[in-house]
Amino acid sequence: AESSAKEYINLEIGFGQVSYSLLASYGFTLLFSFSSLFAGRAVDLYSPKVMTVFSCLIWSLSTYLQGESSLFTQILFLRVLQGISQAFTTPSAYTMISNAFPSKYRALSNSVYSSGIYLGGALASLTVLLDSKIGWRNSFRFVGLLGVICAVVAQFTLKSPNKASTTNTSKTTYTMKSSLKIILSNKEALVVYLSAAFRFLAGFSIAVWLPSYFRQAFPNHINDFA
Repeated sequence: AESSAKEYINLEIGFGQVSYSLLASYGFTLLFSFSSLFAGRAVDLYSPKVMTVFSCLIWSLSTYLQGESSLFTQILFLRVLQGISQAFTTPSAYTMISNAFPSKYRALSNSVYSSGIYLGGALASLTVLLDSKIGWRNSFRFVGLLGVICAVVAQFTLKSPNKASTTNTSKTTYTMKSSLKIILSNKEALVVYLSAAFRFLAGFSIAVWLPSYFRQAFPNHINDFA
């Protein structure tokens, strides 16, 4: 029992499937999605490099501190902070990619970035093996420290876009409300948004519940899942 508690956060902290679903939905995904709207606007107004470094630092510290937590409410708060901070990464990344590469290479550069996201998701499964070796607390600490290192490296290696390339040269000033009105009035964009929503609804459902199902259905083969 002591060994299992070391490997599984829900056993040591003491929470079940309902609490787990709260962590995955309201605690992270829902707030991540909602915050992304404001994150995109913030990136329009401020430096995408600063947003990238700051968000990476905040979510990495949140990850590390989850390894120090002893209560479910602490885990939930840190997951909320993690979800909100991660919302700033994608709009920042697309902005920097758009400014760094000419239009003829933009699709390729965006696809390379997107492949990195899914590669990272695949590698995340290996933390199951990490849990069995060093425990869930040290796994959180290890991943969190890696993120902090990445934030520091990004601060000294990422280039800030030229002011002229990120500044609206027209005299028209767009508010958050007017920007959303323009975007949502495009029927083609709405179809893309809805399609993406349904796609990720299925994808996140599988990602959230597959590890739990596999552990219950094949308790002696959890390392094979990784």
